[in-house]
Amino acid sequence: MPPSTQVGRQTPLTDDGMERIKKELSKDEMLDKLVLLVVGLFCMGTEFRFKYQAAQKDPYSQADVVERIRANSERCHANAIHISSIFLPDECPLLNHMINSYRKHHLKNRPAIIIIQE
Repeated sequence: MPPSTQVGRQTPLTDDGMERIKKELSKDEMLDKLVLLVVGLFCMGTEFRFKYQAAQKDPYSQADVVERIRANSERCHANAIHISSIFLPDECPLLNHMINSYRKHHLKNRPAIIIIQE
């Protein structure tokens, strides 16, 4: 059959195909993919931070663009930490590094928030 007539037609899944799917969905494989996602987000946040620092020094940068770059940096870092904190153990060096970096670069100029519990 020509390829155009095979649209929507599926072949039965073989045992080998099912084993590959099970392997891709295993805990170790999912953690590998998760770590790649988290590291990617962290790297994007770091690159945005570098762009933000360069834009701050550029006298022709528009303030709204500079603020958007800063917000993107913080958002990427925060997402990486959020995802990591759900799936990785608290003593994970990667998670600790991202938290320390977030504190250093995004929380240093913010006032402390005090929560009063009654």
